[in-house]
Amino acid sequence: MKKSSVWLLVPLFIAFQLITSCSSTQLVSSWRDPETTVDKTKLSKVLVMCLVKDETTRRVAEDEIVKRNPTVFVTSYDKYPAQMLESNPDKMKVEIPSQGYDGIIIMRLVGKEQATTYVPGSYPSYYGGWYGYYGYAAPYYYDPGYYRTDEYYSVETNIYSIPKNKLIWSGITETINPGSVETTIREISDAIAYQMKKEGFLKSEESK
Repeated sequence: MKKSSVWLLVPLFIAFQLITSCSSTQLVSSWRDPETTVDKTKLSKVLVMCLVKDETTRRVAEDEIVKRNPTVFVTSYDKYPAQMLESNPDKMKVEIPSQGYDGIIIMRLVGKEQATTYVPGSYPSYYGGWYGYYGYAAPYYYDPGYYRTDEYYSVETNIYSIPKNKLIWSGITETINPGSVETTIREISDAIAYQMKKEGFLKSEESK
């Protein structure tokens, strides 16, 4: 490859790095049932359930997940409202298996923490003659350090097989300073899907 061609790839690489670094969510741990492999092309009906106290947040989160596969994923908030989840879990235990679901995705917030760190100001790295140092350092005179507080949200996502009545995949993601619910759920879904494909847990006919 010519040198000029190599340099043409540099801005593309930088752009890719900027895009991928925008995500504030990462998968920190996962587990899969070694005996189970899911072919997404053969799924027909999967229930999505986000267990959060705020009903509006639950609806937004479930809707966002369903958008990824609207022909297969089904929201649970309209069928199983919060009142039923709390007051009549036995009804769900009987009703859900009878509705022909292949599986159920259950997502819940398992942790929320804050961490305060000190961010130092900009300090010059030029240590030549005194005037050169002064000329470099002067612009940073009014650039002191500061304390920054970050919020860390840990979300657990469990996937169960309804016919087998067992857990087949579980993962925990960590999101730093989450923005909108839609963006956070999208990042979590992307991280989970990537890990599932990497593990060989999630397959499609195209990948065979």
